[in-house]
Amino acid sequence: MKQLPIKLRPAITSECWTYNRTCIIETDPSGPEWVASHYTLFMHSGGHISFGDGFDKPSMSYYDILEHQCVPLEQYGARELIQRFEQWIDEGYYVIVDVNLGDLVKDYKNFKVHEILLYGYDEQRRVFYSPLQNERNGQFESFELEYDVIPPAIESVVAYYREAPLDRFERFFNFFYPLSKLKIIPIRRDDNMFILRAFKKLEAEYYYSNCLEISRYGQKHELEEKLAHYTGLGCLIGMREMLSHMIEGAETTPPHDPYPNIDKVTNLFTLYEHRCIMRSMLELLREKLDIDNEAYNSAFETYCSGIASMRESYLLMKKSQISGKLNSLPGIIQRLDVIYESDYDSLRIMDDIAREKMSERL
Repeated sequence: MKQLPIKLRPAITSECWTYNRTCIIETDPSGPEWVASHYTLFMHSGGHISFGDGFDKPSMSYYDILEHQCVPLEQYGARELIQRFEQWIDEGYYVIVDVNLGDLVKDYKNFKVHEILLYGYDEQRRVFYSPLQNERNGQFESFELEYDVIPPAIESVVAYYREAPLDRFERFFNFFYPLSKLKIIPIRRDDNMFILRAFKKLEAEYYYSNCLEISRYGQKHELEEKLAHYTGLGCLIGMREMLSHMIEGAETTPPHDPYPNIDKVTNLFTLYEHRCIMRSMLELLREKLDIDNEAYNSAFETYCSGIASMRESYLLMKKSQISGKLNSLPGIIQRLDVIYESDYDSLRIMDDIAREKMSERL
């Protein structure tokens, strides 16, 4: 029997590909500081809000905190992988593997490729331990996965990838799937590294936040498409525009949703989680730089009130999704406007004070 450390409810739960890393990272003594000083925010041109340092999901770099080893899925037989999983966990590696949820989860009969994280096993009871989301309460909990159900779930995925090799490439390109081993890289605790990353993150949040227009050109230099990406606080502007377009779409005949494939509830929850991490980052700067400043503390409290308002916006959007009514959307838009203006002023004040304090320290 072996169980590696796991943080079932880390700072980020809104994205499975990020959750599967933060729940490992936060078990390291420096993990919470690493998370606080990383993870900027962007809104893709299609309307999806995500964590990262660029314009797509895989842009977040983990090379300084997590070792990744990709393993060809067909290198071992599906049943032989059970022994390999035990061996890798014994060596201190967390295992992430693509499975067919239709073969793995009770009462879920549809074919769906998704990754699972394995962090422990009990060879006597023949179960692996995996953090999975409880559908009843939405919380991540430790689940037991029987050895016998895993090989068929992997074999289904192997057969699917034979028919859809480009899908396999996308999984590998974006997330290092369909099979990878992860291990914490022991990092030397360096306050200046965390402070520098925090300053860059703070600057990206309010000073360089914007709507970036990306132009795509063809072979003969012709303009093919323009894409709008929002970053930092600009994501609030992008989210505001999305909700406004939803209201306009509801007033047309017939009514339509201009963003039918975007989960607006998850978008707002991601905005909420991001601000919680920003709060940890602002606390990190205050602690590492020994800031005892009334203006900083006041701006910090103002920023925290915006976090509470963002959570209320998320709950209102969830209520709207359940009821199918859009009457709460104008109120959410108003909240986003207030949060944007308040955050901009608060972050600028704290940035100026922290920079001055750092200049005295150098």
